[in-house]
Amino acid sequence: MATDTFTGIVGEVTSIARAADIGAARIWVRNAFRRLNEKRIWSWLVKREQVVLPASYTTGTVTVTADSTTVTGSGTTWTVDMQGRQFRVGDGAIHEVTKVNSTTSLEIYPAWGGSTASAQSYEISQIYITVPDDFLGWISVVDFTNNSRRLKLHYDQRKLDKRDPQRTSSGTPALLSGVNYTTIAAGKVFGLIQVRGSGQKPTAAGTYSGFNEAIFTLEITTANIAAASVTSITSSGTTATVTQTGHGYSTGDYVTIIGAAPTEYTGTYAVTVTGANTYTYTFAGSATSPATGTITARREAVFKWKKNEGTYTTNVVADTDVGVTLSEGVAISFPSGTYVVGDTFCVRVSPVMNAGLPRFEVWPHVTTRTVLQFQYISRYKDIDQPGVGLPGILANRGDILVELALAEAARWPGTETMPNPYAQIARAEYHEKLAKELIADLERQDEEIFARNIFDYNDTLVDTDSDWPDLQWRQEHDDDYGWAYR
Repeated sequence: MATDTFTGIVGEVTSIARAADIGAARIWVRNAFRRLNEKRIWSWLVKREQVVLPASYTTGTVTVTADSTTVTGSGTTWTVDMQGRQFRVGDGAIHEVTKVNSTTSLEIYPAWGGSTASAQSYEISQIYITVPDDFLGWISVVDFTNNSRRLKLHYDQRKLDKRDPQRTSSGTPALLSGVNYTTIAAGKVFGLIQVRGSGQKPTAAGTYSGFNEAIFTLEITTANIAAASVTSITSSGTTATVTQTGHGYSTGDYVTIIGAAPTEYTGTYAVTVTGANTYTYTFAGSATSPATGTITARREAVFKWKKNEGTYTTNVVADTDVGVTLSEGVAISFPSGTYVVGDTFCVRVSPVMNAGLPRFEVWPHVTTRTVLQFQYISRYKDIDQPGVGLPGILANRGDILVELALAEAARWPGTETMPNPYAQIARAEYHEKLAKELIADLERQDEEIFARNIFDYNDTLVDTDSDWPDLQWRQEHDDDYGWAYR
């Protein structure tokens, strides 16, 4: 059986309401599709997704500065994956991690409101989750890591503030509570494609904040060299001299020093080659000489990148520890491997034009890796958008949209100079009556496939400020709350 199409439905409407402009007919059909989708929770609107909450990161200590958004780490290995998570010191205020500058530096929002302090214990965790961009409402959320427990939904932040004002509770998640809408763009960063070469392939992630479709192009300009043993590092002032047999580096290469003590020697530096087995670099501060420890060094790959046909940004270090944020939220990670000069990659990005997406707090806060799978009601795309067709059992029921669109056509009087000869209230009421009968039949078919009467908002309204209901309470109140605890 052929599937009905948007173009075909518009054509049928204009063949009946002959005076109708095709542009107006397209709007009527689009509006009809919207109204039909909003009538009930149709089976084609139900989706299943999952979110993985990572384990909390607490390695090392931090220095926070009054009224500053920059946090400095000691003994930390922060990565770009932590952008979008939440940062806090002890049971203090919750801050957003807006950017990871390096393995030991990140930016938070809002600025640190307390006093300047160093050597502080801290936590970076996923306290808030953002829903998919087509999200319309929850159906259920299940914690598949902790005995498939079903989470409570729609819990009021005011009640949560009363129950746990400082958010000291952590462990197995029990509920979701709406917080706010995202205030940053929620554009998509699609997978990275290798268009030239066969070396190691980076990965792309992040949330695109631009306003237009774009292509980011990356090209490797300096190959990396795997880590090798360092014979010695000595220093005079801020200049370190490295002895490394047959290093193979060139002046201007970026070399990462690992395992040296004091730690002032470690990091990634541009080097000056002084011989086949020696090179120097400049580091901050001063350190005792010589360095001790099991020391290795590796040359980092270097690349250039551009957005669309813009000018290349050159001499960018492919940091395999923390990754690199290019522009407008596009983050590139560099897994271990061999990066080859000339290898070229492309990343497609697309904006999502909306006023923000709902964010929900997971409580108690999760400290271990946790998988939440959820069903939700989605907002279907408009039928007049490219690549969008009639979904599910509606695929062969374009007649419903025809009747709804004709009802709207019959209520449109036309313009002063071009009145609509199809306009007639009785005709509009006839199409509406017929559409109602067709929709009732569609609802019956939909129920036979996916029964949706089980969705009961009482499921979300049971809670009081008392302890969680136990099994006996659930059984005693089963008739009152339907499917809420079955």
